Amino acid sequence: MFFAGLKLAVLAVLPLLVAADPNPNVPGPTDIYQVGGQCPIGWDLDKTGTWTAMTIQFMTGENFNMIPLATVATVDATKTSTYSWPCPNVSPCSQIYFYQFSSPTNATDLLWTTRFTIKCANGSTTPPANPTESDGSAVPWGNGSIISNTTTPAPPPAVSASSTAAVNGTTAVATATPVTPPPHATTPASGSGTPGPAPAPAAPGGTGTPSAAGATSPSGAPSANAASASGAQSIMWGIVAFGLAALAL
Repeated sequence: MFFAGLKLAVLAVLPLLVAADPNPNVPGPTDIYQVGGQCPIGWDLDKTGTWTAMTIQFMTGENFNMIPLATVATVDATKTSTYSWPCPNVSPCSQIYFYQFSSPTNATDLLWTTRFTIKCANGSTTPPANPTESDGSAVPWGNGSIISNTTTPAPPPAVSASSTAAVNGTTAVATATPVTPPPHATTPASGSGTPGPAPAPAAPGGTGTPSAAGATSPSGAPSANAASASGAQSIMWGIVAFGLAALAL
């Protein structure tokens, strides 16, 4: 009787181990897109069933002072895993841009891609203005802006990283609208993340370096959500291992 109950408990835990948020996987830290061309975005299909209205925001700034520049789209991440939109005209053209994913069902559960590069129409780029984050991390970053774009509703406020894709995506018909960041977000801190090093557990540094367990900040430092998910999975696997050992007896 005991073992039968234990077997049921093990089977109940297994489905939880495969649940996954829409972790970003495109763009990656080495990806370069050009103003006027297509900027693809990709993520793992959501298996939790909760990201049915995922908002994608175009961001800049350091990890501890993220600045939203535009709302790109709102998509159902349980049914699609790609999206593409016209790369905006930005300044400077550099590796200082990234995306943030959010869901109205949990405002604090945020996912980020790694920083990627947008080059100017003439193909030119400049290095990120800051070599390190404000916490001393050697992750280049900078504050960018959209020079021109069409107008659409402003996005929800960005959340600090401290709190908390060849893609066959559809092409956006309209461009996103620039967002005026809050006053405190306009002053760059001493350092911020850069696309390159951002690898979290799994994706191509991808996008903020999302990991299988959870996404990381654009610089690649794992978020609180990733850590908690990893801990929960470790406990569940321990239960499974114990159950299987007991069944063998």
